[in-house]
Amino acid sequence: MREERRLDEADGPPGAAQDLAAADETADGGRDSSTVAYLKIRSDILAGRAAPGSYLNQVHIARDLAISRGPLREALRRLENEGLVVPEKNRRSRVAELSASDAEQLYALRCVNERLAIELSVPLLTEDDLREMADAFAAMQASDTSDEDDWEAAHQRFHELALTRAPGRIYRVVRELREHAGRYIRLLHVTGAHPFALMEHEQLLAAAREADAARAAQIVTSHLSRTAFGVLTFIDPRYEPAALRQLVRRMLGDPTVTPG
Repeated sequence: MREERRLDEADGPPGAAQDLAAADETADGGRDSSTVAYLKIRSDILAGRAAPGSYLNQVHIARDLAISRGPLREALRRLENEGLVVPEKNRRSRVAELSASDAEQLYALRCVNERLAIELSVPLLTEDDLREMADAFAAMQASDTSDEDDWEAAHQRFHELALTRAPGRIYRVVRELREHAGRYIRLLHVTGAHPFALMEHEQLLAAAREADAARAAQIVTSHLSRTAFGVLTFIDPRYEPAALRQLVRRMLGDPTVTPG
């Protein structure tokens, strides 16, 4: 029997509708202007609208958001703490660069945390969760492979559902790591990659339906490591991700993990 339960705000992740509603709130609606600026700049960085390494024009941002420089600086400090913005002299700020070292660390953290999250979530997935996962997978299959936005929307939905029953704090860590990884995934436009990815997600859906947490964890680890090695090869073919290789070998029990 599969355990049925509802997630409350203290124990589980906020829903997509709640996230969207929160992001749409304005300062007048109860959200302070610093948070409005934080959400807007963060969204631009993660979506690639603010290019890695580019400077953030604080005068223009303050004017466009109709806020003062004080709340804007507080928003930038939050983004600095998150690793998305780098402070420079004269109170200037720029978007953090993408690097092989950062990508390796990010994916190492994802492998550890997402593996744990999927192991905890899969045994608790409800029939409704599984039905929605199947719908998201069908949307991935139906998406035009030339339209990365359609594919990625369905892809993100699939993983959100797979992880949705993980405890709240773990889920929030995993969600932030997944969001940051989006900056790197956009670098990859590999011809023929979708069929292989579909196979992996079909396997994950089957493991979820069987409530096989151990199998789901192995699939997720393999999927993340394959993506990580592809990202690292794209950024710097000469970079050797020794720490990530060691971690993946331990997790998968494979002494010959190679990029691919």
